Amino acid sequence: MNRLRLRPYILLLLALFSLLSIPSNLSEKLRAVAISAFSPTWRGLESIRIAAFTIAPKKQSVSSDVEALELQCTALRQQQEMFRELLLSQQFIEEERSRFRELIRLGGVSGDRQQEDYFQKRSHYLGDVLLKRMQAIPARVIFREPALWGSTLWLGVGARDNDALGREIVAKNSPVVVGTTVVGVVEEVMQRKCRVRLITDSSLTPSVRAVRGSEQDRLLACQIDQLVQTLSRRSDLEFPDNLLHTLSEMKEELGSGSPYSLYLAKGELHGSSAPLFRGLCRRLKGVGFNYDFSDEEGDSRELRTGAGMGGSVPLLKVGDLLVTTGMDGIFPPDLLVGQITAISSLKEGGCSYGLEARSTAPNLEELRDLFVLPPQ
Repeated sequence: MNRLRLRPYILLLLALFSLLSIPSNLSEKLRAVAISAFSPTWRGLESIRIAAFTIAPKKQSVSSDVEALELQCTALRQQQEMFRELLLSQQFIEEERSRFRELIRLGGVSGDRQQEDYFQKRSHYLGDVLLKRMQAIPARVIFREPALWGSTLWLGVGARDNDALGREIVAKNSPVVVGTTVVGVVEEVMQRKCRVRLITDSSLTPSVRAVRGSEQDRLLACQIDQLVQTLSRRSDLEFPDNLLHTLSEMKEELGSGSPYSLYLAKGELHGSSAPLFRGLCRRLKGVGFNYDFSDEEGDSRELRTGAGMGGSVPLLKVGDLLVTTGMDGIFPPDLLVGQITAISSLKEGGCSYGLEARSTAPNLEELRDLFVLPPQ
C-alpha cells in the first residue's frame, strides 16, 4: 500500500498562502506589468486581424466581407462617440463660462458684503476649474479589470501626451472627471497609459461638504435638459404631448430660483469596498461630518440642531449635494462628487455624522470617455 505523500500538498498550500499574503500595492504592480506585457500583443493581433480582412483576396467569402465591414463600422462609431464627447465638452465649457460671467456680475451688484464674498469665492473656484478644464486631456478607458471594477481602470493617455503638449497634465494625483463630477485620480503614469483610482475605492478619501440650494437646482435642471433631448430623439416612444413642454417649464423655473447655496457640514467620503459587484459601484460612504469650526463659508454650527449666527439649519439632509472642499490637496473646490441618500443617526456622545451617498456621475458602471485635469 502506497503511503500518502503530504509534502506536495503542503508546498501547494504554502504557495497559495504566500500569494494571498502579497501586499495590495505589490499585487497591483504585478497586474500592471502583466497588462503592459500582454496589451501590445493583443493590439498587434487585432491589427493583423483587421488588416487580414481589409487586404483579403477577392475570393473571400461573404461572411468575411460582412465581418470586415462590421469592424470598420465599430471603429467609425468609436471615433464618432469621441467627437461627440469633445463637442459636448466644448458646449459644457461655454455654459460654465456664461455662469462664471454671471457670478462676477452678481458679485458686483449685490451691495452686500457677505453676498459679495460669496459670489467672489464661487467665481474664483469656478474660474480655477474652467482653467483646468480647458487644459484637460480627453481620454478613453482602455481596460477595466472585473476583479477591481469599482477600484481602478486604465486610460489611454500617458507621459507621451505630456511630451506632445509640452506640459504635464497626466501626472500622479491628476483629477479625472466626467462633466463636473469627480470620477477618480491618476495614481500611476506610464508612457502610453495611466491607472486611475476610482472614487468608489475605499482607499480614496476626498474631503467634501454638503451643499443645499441653487447647486441642487442647477444639477436637476441639467438632468431635465438631458431627458428632454433624449425624449425628443425617440420617435418610437409614446408619451403625452405636453410632457416635453412641462419638463421645459420645470427647467426654466429651476433656473429662476435663488442663486445662493448653503455650504454646511464637512467630512470625508470613500467607496463601498465592493469592487466585485458592479451594481454597488456608485455607493459611497461618508464619515466625520460636522461644522464645529468657522471657515470661509460661514460660522460654525451646533451638531444636533444646526444652530448658528444665521439661525438653525440642519447640517445634513437627504438630497444634499457633496462637493469637494480642496482641503485634501488633490481635487479643486466645488467639484461634484455625490448626493446624500441616507444619514446615520447621531449616537450618544458622538461628535459627527455618518452618511451614505450616490455618485452624481451618470454612467459610473460603464465609463468610456473621461477628462484628465492638471494636478493641483
